[in-house]
Amino acid sequence: MALVSSLRLLSQLKGCHQRSVRGRQQYAARHLWGGNFWNRGCSLYFRNVDPETHPDFGPRFARYASRREREMERVGAHPDVEGCFGGRTLAPETIGELRQCTIWGGTLVLWTRLEDSAASSARELGLNVDEYLEQVRTEG
Repeated sequence: MALVSSLRLLSQLKGCHQRSVRGRQQYAARHLWGGNFWNRGCSLYFRNVDPETHPDFGPRFARYASRREREMERVGAHPDVEGCFGGRTLAPETIGELRQCTIWGGTLVLWTRLEDSAASSARELGLNVDEYLEQVRTEG
């Protein structure tokens, strides 16, 4: 696992990730998971996935998705409400501390590289960055 992560990082830093579908999709992942982390303090957010964009998850997931808001409330998870329990919005100070860790740890440098690389590829394809994001998000 560490070897794969190291090779992925190296390909991102060198810009080689643009040569494969999965490599280009790292830009979409940066927006999804990175955006979740930057804004919520978690990389996986239950509202990001829906059955229409992930039919491969099957009918059980579709049933779950149709009632997930009620289920989250049932177990006390209110992701858009402040509080001290799991499943709650983090305090602004905590988000600020996580963002500083992201900056100090070098993740923001990597995100900037992905953004620059995507902008360059979008220009080459005659797309704006939003169109490029949609293309890489749905390809493959």
